[in-house]
Amino acid sequence: MKVLEFNPKNNLNINHRKENYFQYEYSIIVYDEKTKKFSTPVILRVYITGTLVYACVYGINLDFDGSAKEKDYQGTTMTVKRCLESAGFKFEFAVTNIPIEDYMTAIAKFFGYKNYYIHKSNP
Repeated sequence: MKVLEFNPKNNLNINHRKENYFQYEYSIIVYDEKTKKFSTPVILRVYITGTLVYACVYGINLDFDGSAKEKDYQGTTMTVKRCLESAGFKFEFAVTNIPIEDYMTAIAKFFGYKNYYIHKSNP
C-alpha cells in the first residue's frame, strides 16, 4: 500500500473529538539521527460512542488535519480511510478493510521517514 497523492487539507471537525469515548490512538514516532530526538508528526485518534465511530488525524508541523464519522456497522477502517482522505491523502487501494497500521506506514513512507515506529495506544 502507498500514498498516491497528498494535497494537504484542514478539515478537522472539532466536534468529532469525543474524549469520553476514546478507544485508541495510532502515532508515527520518528527518530531524527541528526538531532538525536524523537518526534510524533502524525497522530490518528479513534472514538466509538456505541453507534458511531469517529476518527481525527493531525499532522504536527505538516499543516494538515481531518476527521470523519460513520455508523459503527461500516467499521473503523472505513472511518479511518475517510478521515485520512479528508486530510488530503489518496491511497493506492480503494478497499477499506486494510489494517490501520498499513495506512500509517504508507504515510510514514510518503513523508520519507526512515527511522519510524507505528505506535498504538489504548485508554
